[in-house]
Amino acid sequence: MKKLSNLFSVALLTLSFSNLLGCGAEPSPQAPERDTIASIESALSACAPCSNCVCYARNKQPKLPFGLNTYKDKLDIINSSSPARGCVAIIDSGVRSGHVAYVEKVDGLQITISEGNWPAGVCPGPRSGTEGSLRISGYFCP
Repeated sequence: MKKLSNLFSVALLTLSFSNLLGCGAEPSPQAPERDTIASIESALSACAPCSNCVCYARNKQPKLPFGLNTYKDKLDIINSSSPARGCVAIIDSGVRSGHVAYVEKVDGLQITISEGNWPAGVCPGPRSGTEGSLRISGYFCP
């Protein structure tokens, strides 16, 4: 029975690790051992939605592609210039990594977005503005 319990624990850790990677943490070229608590803790910290804009957006829009480490990576997935609820806005934040946010609502020229890690490390709640005032470059719409 103890052996079955240990196998079950390892299976749960492996599933947890896999789910965390799907949450927005970008897999490293050399994946850590899947059955260690340190790996789970590392993936958890990398996938904290309020400290990772990609993780936050992927939680809201699961079809958001992986590999979004730089602003250029984010620009490369733009497939629309028209905002719509459910799209992900690509934002020029002025830093190398850029920024993404989930489009909650569009009302004429006003776009309401929700986001993680803006400002650093928080989920501030929705904010609204025009494409220009929000510095939106385009959208990923599934």
